[in-house]
Amino acid sequence: MARKPGRDEAREERERVVGAWARRLDVRVLHCRELQHAWQPAHAQLCVDGGWERVLACSRCGSRKRQMLDSFGRLVGSPRYEYAEGYLPDREEALGRLDSDDRAALRLAVIQRQNARVPAAPAL
Repeated sequence: MARKPGRDEAREERERVVGAWARRLDVRVLHCRELQHAWQPAHAQLCVDGGWERVLACSRCGSRKRQMLDSFGRLVGSPRYEYAEGYLPDREEALGRLDSDDRAALRLAVIQRQNARVPAAPAL
């Protein structure tokens, strides 16, 4: 196979690994990986200190995001996430943070799946 101009072997291997991982993802998880989550309020609970604990749930994949808010609604600290099964890569894949090229591979995986399900338009 011919090498892509400006690509080194490490990048090509990364594209292969990310592409293979993306093809194995459940379509709902793949959409969240590509488009980001579709957060919806799940519940909020008043805390002893007058602040709030708020939980958001993704309507596509089921991941959950837990936020702590002060009494004025300002975020306190960083949110904690509970990811849906299959959202995170297996430990042996060790993908780390996805970069812009990785996200491009996810977009292509979504398009390829959509096109596989949609029948071709009739020829004119």
